[in-house]
Amino acid sequence: MVIVVGSGVFGATAAWELARRGYAVRLFEAGDPPRPEAASTDISKLVRADYGVDGFHREMMERALPRWSEWNAAFTQPRFHRTGLLLLAARWAKGCFEFDSFAALSGHGHPVTRKPAPSAWRGFPYAYVSEAAGWVESGAVVSEVLALAERDGVEVRSRSVVSRVVVSEGRAVGVEVDGVEVPAEAVIVAGGAWTTRLLPELADRMHAIGQIALHFAPEQADRFASPRFLPWCADIANSGFYGFPATAEGVVKVARHGAGVPVDPDVGQALGPEVDAPFRSFFARHLPALADAPVVLRRSCPYNDTFDGRFFIDRHPTIAGLVVSSGGSGHAFKFAPLLGALAADALEGRTLPELAWRPRTKATREAARART
Repeated sequence: MVIVVGSGVFGATAAWELARRGYAVRLFEAGDPPRPEAASTDISKLVRADYGVDGFHREMMERALPRWSEWNAAFTQPRFHRTGLLLLAARWAKGCFEFDSFAALSGHGHPVTRKPAPSAWRGFPYAYVSEAAGWVESGAVVSEVLALAERDGVEVRSRSVVSRVVVSEGRAVGVEVDGVEVPAEAVIVAGGAWTTRLLPELADRMHAIGQIALHFAPEQADRFASPRFLPWCADIANSGFYGFPATAEGVVKVARHGAGVPVDPDVGQALGPEVDAPFRSFFARHLPALADAPVVLRRSCPYNDTFDGRFFIDRHPTIAGLVVSSGGSGHAFKFAPLLGALAADALEGRTLPELAWRPRTKATREAARART
Protein backbone atom coordinates (compact mmCIF):
# COMPACT_ATOMS: atom_id res chain seq x y z
CA MET A 1 0.00 0.00 0.00
CA VAL A 2 1.22 3.47 -0.96
CA ILE A 3 -0.35 6.43 0.84
CA VAL A 4 -0.56 9.76 -0.99
CA VAL A 5 -1.16 12.86 1.12
CA GLY A 6 -2.96 15.64 -0.76
CA SER A 7 -5.38 15.68 -3.69
CA GLY A 8 -4.10 18.68 -5.61
CA VAL A 9 -2.45 18.27 -9.00
CA PHE A 10 0.69 16.67 -7.53
CA GLY A 11 -1.21 14.19 -5.36
CA ALA A 12 -4.03 13.34 -7.76
CA THR A 13 -1.65 12.62 -10.64
CA ALA A 14 0.70 10.59 -8.42
CA ALA A 15 -2.16 8.44 -7.14
CA TRP A 16 -3.50 7.79 -10.64
CA GLU A 17 -0.08 6.93 -12.06
CA LEU A 18 0.74 4.56 -9.20
CA ALA A 19 -2.58 2.77 -9.66
CA ARG A 20 -1.86 2.32 -13.36
CA ARG A 21 1.49 0.81 -12.42
CA GLY A 22 -0.25 -1.77 -10.26
CA TYR A 23 0.19 -0.30 -6.79
CA ALA A 24 -2.54 -0.31 -4.17
CA VAL A 25 -3.05 3.37 -3.37
CA ARG A 26 -4.90 5.26 -0.67
CA LEU A 27 -5.17 9.04 -0.96
CA PHE A 28 -5.94 11.27 2.03
CA GLU A 29 -7.29 14.81 1.67
CA ALA A 30 -7.98 17.15 4.58
CA GLY A 31 -10.94 18.72 2.81
CA ASP A 32 -13.30 17.79 0.00
CA PRO A 33 -11.38 17.28 -3.23
CA PRO A 34 -10.79 19.27 -5.26
CA ARG A 35 -10.07 21.41 -2.20
CA PRO A 36 -11.26 24.99 -2.80
CA GLU A 37 -8.26 26.49 -0.99
CA ALA A 38 -5.66 24.61 -3.07
CA ALA A 39 -3.63 26.29 -5.78
CA SER A 40 -4.87 23.69 -8.30
CA THR A 41 -8.52 24.58 -7.75
CA ASP A 42 -9.46 27.46 -10.01
CA ILE A 43 -11.19 27.87 -13.34
CA SER A 44 -8.04 28.11 -15.46
CA LYS A 45 -4.27 27.80 -15.77
CA LEU A 46 -2.01 28.60 -18.71
CA VAL A 47 -0.26 25.89 -20.70
CA ARG A 48 2.86 27.23 -22.41
CA ALA A 49 6.35 26.23 -23.45
CA ASP A 50 7.41 29.90 -23.40
CA TYR A 51 10.18 29.94 -20.78
CA GLY A 52 12.74 32.43 -22.05
CA VAL A 53 16.19 30.84 -22.05
CA ASP A 54 15.11 28.12 -19.58
CA GLY A 55 15.60 25.00 -21.67
CA PHE A 56 14.74 22.55 -18.91
CA HIS A 57 11.12 23.64 -18.52
CA ARG A 58 10.71 24.14 -22.27
CA GLU A 59 11.79 20.55 -22.85
CA MET A 60 9.43 19.36 -20.11
CA MET A 61 6.56 21.09 -21.87
CA GLU A 62 7.53 19.50 -25.16
CA ARG A 63 6.83 16.17 -23.45
CA ALA A 64 3.70 17.38 -21.67
CA LEU A 65 1.86 18.99 -24.60
CA PRO A 66 1.04 15.74 -26.45
CA ARG A 67 -0.12 14.22 -23.19
CA TRP A 68 -2.68 16.98 -22.74
CA SER A 69 -4.36 15.83 -25.95
CA GLU A 70 -4.32 12.24 -24.66
CA TRP A 71 -5.88 13.39 -21.40
CA ASN A 72 -8.62 15.24 -23.30
CA ALA A 73 -9.56 11.94 -24.89
CA ALA A 74 -9.73 10.26 -21.47
CA PHE A 75 -11.79 13.01 -19.80
CA THR A 76 -15.56 13.34 -19.91
CA GLN A 77 -15.00 16.40 -22.11
CA PRO A 78 -11.94 18.32 -23.33
CA ARG A 79 -10.36 20.36 -20.54
CA PHE A 80 -7.27 21.56 -22.39
CA HIS A 81 -7.99 24.27 -24.96
CA ARG A 82 -5.24 24.76 -27.55
CA THR A 83 -6.21 28.30 -28.43
CA GLY A 84 -2.72 29.74 -28.76
CA LEU A 85 -1.20 32.20 -26.30
CA LEU A 86 -0.66 35.90 -26.97
CA LEU A 87 2.58 37.30 -25.55
CA LEU A 88 2.81 41.09 -25.48
CA ALA A 89 6.12 42.90 -25.08
CA ALA A 90 7.25 46.44 -24.32
CA ARG A 91 10.72 45.72 -25.76
CA TRP A 92 12.12 43.30 -28.33
CA ALA A 93 15.75 42.50 -27.64
CA LYS A 94 17.89 39.72 -26.29
CA GLY A 95 17.41 39.46 -22.56
CA CYS A 96 13.69 40.24 -22.71
CA PHE A 97 11.47 37.29 -21.79
CA GLU A 98 9.30 37.47 -24.90
CA PHE A 99 12.23 37.86 -27.31
CA ASP A 100 14.13 34.99 -25.67
CA SER A 101 11.05 32.77 -25.62
CA PHE A 102 10.29 33.42 -29.28
CA ALA A 103 13.90 32.72 -30.25
CA ALA A 104 14.02 29.48 -28.23
CA LEU A 105 10.70 28.17 -29.50
CA SER A 106 11.26 29.06 -33.13
CA GLY A 107 14.74 27.55 -32.92
CA HIS A 108 13.26 24.25 -31.72
CA GLY A 109 10.51 23.98 -34.30
CA HIS A 110 7.57 25.32 -32.30
CA PRO A 111 4.84 27.18 -34.21
CA VAL A 112 5.23 30.82 -33.17
CA THR A 113 4.01 33.81 -35.18
CA ARG A 114 5.03 37.46 -34.87
CA LYS A 115 2.06 39.78 -35.32
CA PRO A 116 0.84 43.19 -34.16
CA ALA A 117 -0.97 43.38 -30.85
CA PRO A 118 -4.76 43.07 -31.29
CA SER A 119 -6.74 46.31 -31.34
CA ALA A 120 -8.03 45.79 -27.80
CA TRP A 121 -4.51 46.28 -26.46
CA ARG A 122 -2.55 49.50 -25.91
CA GLY A 123 1.11 50.21 -25.20
CA PHE A 124 2.70 46.96 -26.37
CA PRO A 125 4.52 47.49 -29.69
CA TYR A 126 5.63 43.86 -29.95
CA ALA A 127 3.66 40.63 -29.83
CA TYR A 128 3.66 37.04 -30.94
CA VAL A 129 1.33 34.07 -30.70
CA SER A 130 2.59 30.75 -29.36
CA GLU A 131 0.31 28.58 -31.46
CA ALA A 132 0.61 25.26 -29.56
CA ALA A 133 -0.13 26.83 -26.17
CA GLY A 134 -3.47 27.44 -24.50
CA TRP A 135 -5.18 26.95 -21.18
CA VAL A 136 -6.80 24.27 -19.04
CA GLU A 137 -9.84 24.15 -16.77
CA SER A 138 -7.68 23.44 -13.73
CA GLY A 139 -10.22 22.54 -11.07
CA ALA A 140 -12.09 20.37 -13.54
CA VAL A 141 -8.85 18.60 -14.50
CA VAL A 142 -8.19 17.65 -10.87
CA SER A 143 -11.73 16.29 -10.58
CA GLU A 144 -11.32 14.30 -13.81
CA VAL A 145 -7.97 12.83 -12.68
CA LEU A 146 -9.36 11.87 -9.28
CA ALA A 147 -12.32 10.15 -10.93
CA LEU A 148 -9.99 8.20 -13.22
CA ALA A 149 -7.78 7.31 -10.25
CA GLU A 150 -10.79 5.95 -8.36
CA ARG A 151 -11.86 4.01 -11.44
CA ASP A 152 -8.42 2.42 -11.49
CA GLY A 153 -8.60 1.42 -7.84
CA VAL A 154 -7.38 4.38 -5.78
CA GLU A 155 -9.18 4.74 -2.47
CA VAL A 156 -9.83 8.46 -1.91
CA ARG A 157 -10.54 9.52 1.65
CA SER A 158 -11.74 13.09 2.04
CA ARG A 159 -11.98 15.12 5.27
CA SER A 160 -9.09 13.06 6.62
CA VAL A 161 -6.38 15.16 8.24
CA VAL A 162 -2.89 13.65 8.15
CA SER A 163 -1.00 15.02 11.14
CA ARG A 164 2.33 13.24 10.70
CA VAL A 165 4.27 10.65 8.77
CA VAL A 166 4.90 7.62 10.97
CA VAL A 167 8.59 6.66 10.90
CA SER A 168 10.09 3.51 12.39
CA GLU A 169 13.76 2.56 12.23
CA GLY A 170 14.45 5.15 9.55
CA ARG A 171 11.57 4.17 7.30
CA ALA A 172 8.12 5.66 6.61
CA VAL A 173 5.62 3.00 7.69
CA GLY A 174 2.40 4.99 7.43
CA VAL A 175 0.67 8.18 8.49
CA GLU A 176 -1.42 9.34 11.41
CA VAL A 177 -4.91 10.32 10.29
CA ASP A 178 -7.25 11.96 12.78
CA GLY A 179 -5.27 10.41 15.61
CA VAL A 180 -5.14 6.90 14.15
CA GLU A 181 -2.02 5.33 12.60
CA VAL A 182 -2.63 3.96 9.11
CA PRO A 183 0.11 1.58 7.84
CA ALA A 184 1.75 1.71 4.43
CA GLU A 185 4.81 0.45 2.60
CA ALA A 186 5.53 3.97 1.27
CA VAL A 187 4.24 7.52 1.63
CA ILE A 188 4.15 10.37 -0.89
CA VAL A 189 3.66 13.84 0.58
CA ALA A 190 2.01 16.04 -2.04
CA GLY A 191 0.65 18.67 0.30
CA GLY A 192 1.07 21.80 -1.79
CA ALA A 193 1.23 24.86 0.45
CA TRP A 194 0.75 22.55 3.45
CA THR A 195 3.83 20.39 2.67
CA THR A 196 6.08 21.79 5.39
CA ARG A 197 3.47 20.92 8.05
CA LEU A 198 4.49 17.28 7.51
CA LEU A 199 8.07 17.91 6.37
CA PRO A 200 9.34 20.85 8.46
CA GLU A 201 12.89 20.07 7.33
CA LEU A 202 11.91 21.69 4.02
CA ALA A 203 10.81 24.97 5.60
CA ASP A 204 14.06 26.68 4.61
CA ARG A 205 13.47 25.74 0.96
CA MET A 206 9.74 26.24 0.41
CA HIS A 207 6.98 28.37 1.88
CA ALA A 208 3.39 29.38 1.20
CA ILE A 209 2.83 32.54 -0.83
CA GLY A 210 -0.50 34.18 -1.64
CA GLN A 211 -1.00 35.38 -5.22
CA ILE A 212 -4.05 37.35 -6.32
CA ALA A 213 -6.43 36.34 -9.11
CA LEU A 214 -9.53 38.39 -9.90
CA HIS A 215 -12.60 37.31 -11.84
CA PHE A 216 -14.35 40.07 -13.80
CA ALA A 217 -17.77 40.18 -15.43
CA PRO A 218 -17.54 42.67 -18.30
CA GLU A 219 -20.79 43.97 -19.76
CA GLN A 220 -19.85 42.78 -23.25
CA ALA A 221 -18.27 39.45 -22.40
CA ASP A 222 -18.39 38.31 -26.03
CA ARG A 223 -15.57 40.77 -26.76
CA PHE A 224 -13.35 38.57 -24.58
CA ALA A 225 -14.53 35.21 -25.88
CA SER A 226 -12.27 32.68 -27.59
CA PRO A 227 -11.09 32.51 -30.37
CA ARG A 228 -11.41 36.27 -30.80
CA PHE A 229 -9.63 36.94 -27.49
CA LEU A 230 -6.63 34.78 -26.63
CA PRO A 231 -5.15 33.92 -23.26
CA TRP A 232 -2.30 36.34 -22.75
CA CYS A 233 0.83 37.38 -20.88
CA ALA A 234 1.70 41.07 -20.95
CA ASP A 235 5.37 41.97 -20.43
CA ILE A 236 5.11 39.20 -17.86
CA ALA A 237 8.60 39.39 -16.35
CA ASN A 238 7.98 43.03 -15.42
CA SER A 239 4.22 43.44 -14.98
CA GLY A 240 3.35 39.91 -13.84
CA PHE A 241 -0.11 40.19 -15.43
CA TYR A 242 -1.71 37.40 -17.45
CA GLY A 243 -5.27 36.40 -18.24
CA PHE A 244 -7.78 34.24 -20.04
CA PRO A 245 -10.72 34.39 -22.44
CA ALA A 246 -14.22 34.72 -21.06
CA THR A 247 -15.85 31.55 -19.79
CA ALA A 248 -19.26 30.43 -21.00
CA GLU A 249 -20.65 32.32 -17.99
CA GLY A 250 -18.95 35.54 -19.10
CA VAL A 251 -16.19 35.54 -16.46
CA VAL A 252 -12.76 36.89 -17.38
CA LYS A 253 -9.95 35.81 -15.06
CA VAL A 254 -6.85 37.98 -14.70
CA ALA A 255 -4.02 37.17 -12.31
CA ARG A 256 -0.57 38.33 -11.37
CA HIS A 257 2.55 36.16 -11.28
CA GLY A 258 4.72 38.12 -8.88
CA ALA A 259 6.42 38.11 -5.51
CA GLY A 260 3.20 37.52 -3.54
CA VAL A 261 2.96 37.72 0.25
CA PRO A 262 3.62 35.02 2.86
CA VAL A 263 0.40 33.34 4.00
CA ASP A 264 -0.85 30.66 6.32
CA PRO A 265 -2.65 28.33 3.89
CA ASP A 266 -5.27 27.50 6.53
CA VAL A 267 -6.10 31.17 6.98
CA GLY A 268 -5.43 32.51 3.50
CA GLN A 269 -5.18 36.15 2.54
CA ALA A 270 -8.01 38.57 3.28
CA LEU A 271 -8.92 40.32 0.04
CA GLY A 272 -11.05 43.40 -0.36
CA PRO A 273 -11.53 46.01 -3.09
CA GLU A 274 -8.17 47.54 -2.19
CA VAL A 275 -6.38 44.76 -4.11
CA ASP A 276 -8.10 45.84 -7.34
CA ALA A 277 -6.02 49.00 -7.82
CA PRO A 278 -3.00 47.49 -9.65
CA PHE A 279 -5.38 45.63 -11.98
CA ARG A 280 -7.41 48.77 -12.70
CA SER A 281 -4.23 50.74 -13.37
CA PHE A 282 -2.95 48.06 -15.75
CA PHE A 283 -6.28 47.94 -17.62
CA ALA A 284 -6.45 51.73 -17.92
CA ARG A 285 -3.05 51.75 -19.61
CA HIS A 286 -3.23 48.58 -21.65
CA LEU A 287 -6.70 46.95 -21.85
CA PRO A 288 -9.26 49.75 -21.46
CA ALA A 289 -12.24 47.54 -22.32
CA LEU A 290 -11.82 45.86 -18.91
CA ALA A 291 -11.13 49.03 -16.94
CA ASP A 292 -14.61 49.33 -15.43
CA ALA A 293 -15.66 45.68 -15.37
CA PRO A 294 -17.07 44.63 -11.98
CA VAL A 295 -15.16 42.08 -9.90
CA VAL A 296 -17.19 38.96 -9.07
CA LEU A 297 -14.47 37.06 -7.20
CA ARG A 298 -11.19 37.85 -5.47
CA ARG A 299 -9.04 34.80 -4.83
CA SER A 300 -5.72 34.32 -3.06
CA CYS A 301 -3.97 31.40 -4.72
CA PRO A 302 -1.61 29.65 -2.26
CA TYR A 303 1.59 28.88 -4.13
CA ASN A 304 4.11 26.58 -2.49
CA ASP A 305 7.19 28.52 -3.53
CA THR A 306 10.62 26.95 -3.61
CA PHE A 307 13.74 29.07 -3.34
CA ASP A 308 14.72 28.38 -6.95
CA GLY A 309 11.31 27.98 -8.57
CA ARG A 310 11.85 24.28 -9.33
CA PHE A 311 9.75 21.49 -7.93
CA PHE A 312 10.82 18.97 -5.30
CA ILE A 313 9.98 15.47 -6.57
CA ASP A 314 12.32 13.01 -4.91
CA ARG A 315 12.85 10.49 -2.15
CA HIS A 316 13.62 11.81 1.32
CA PRO A 317 17.39 11.63 1.84
CA THR A 318 17.24 10.07 5.32
CA ILE A 319 13.81 8.39 5.58
CA ALA A 320 13.34 5.35 3.34
CA GLY A 321 9.97 4.91 1.67
CA LEU A 322 9.12 8.63 1.86
CA VAL A 323 8.76 10.79 -1.26
CA VAL A 324 7.95 14.48 -1.58
CA SER A 325 6.14 15.78 -4.65
CA SER A 326 5.53 19.48 -4.20
CA GLY A 327 6.93 22.97 -4.68
CA GLY A 328 4.79 24.07 -7.62
CA SER A 329 5.95 27.70 -7.34
CA GLY A 330 3.01 28.92 -9.38
CA HIS A 331 3.91 27.19 -12.65
CA ALA A 332 3.43 23.46 -12.11
CA PHE A 333 -0.08 22.84 -13.39
CA LYS A 334 0.89 22.99 -17.05
CA PHE A 335 3.09 19.94 -16.42
CA ALA A 336 0.25 17.93 -14.88
CA PRO A 337 0.51 15.05 -17.41
CA LEU A 338 4.12 14.51 -16.29
CA LEU A 339 3.88 15.06 -12.53
CA GLY A 340 2.40 11.69 -11.59
CA ALA A 341 5.04 9.75 -13.51
CA LEU A 342 7.80 11.85 -11.95
CA ALA A 343 6.52 11.04 -8.46
CA ALA A 344 6.09 7.34 -9.23
CA ASP A 345 9.56 7.22 -10.77
CA ALA A 346 11.01 8.84 -7.65
CA LEU A 347 9.35 6.19 -5.50
CA GLU A 348 10.97 3.56 -7.70
CA GLY A 349 14.39 5.20 -7.44
CA ARG A 350 14.52 7.37 -10.57
CA THR A 351 14.66 11.13 -10.02
CA LEU A 352 15.44 13.99 -12.38
CA PRO A 353 18.52 15.76 -11.00
CA GLU A 354 16.88 19.16 -11.55
CA LEU A 355 13.98 18.20 -9.24
CA ALA A 356 15.96 16.31 -6.62
CA TRP A 357 16.04 17.03 -2.88
CA ARG A 358 18.63 19.78 -2.52
CA PRO A 359 20.00 22.29 -0.01
CA ARG A 360 19.00 25.91 -0.25
CA THR A 361 21.28 28.05 -2.33
CA LYS A 362 20.89 31.60 -3.63
CA ALA A 363 17.23 32.35 -4.32
CA THR A 364 16.23 32.69 -7.97
CA ARG A 365 12.92 33.10 -9.78
CA GLU A 366 11.18 31.87 -12.88
CA ALA A 367 11.95 34.15 -15.82
CA ALA A 368 8.25 34.89 -16.36
CA ARG A 369 7.72 36.06 -12.80
CA ALA A 370 7.65 39.73 -11.87
CA ARG A 371 9.83 40.81 -8.94
CA THR A 372 7.10 42.86 -7.26
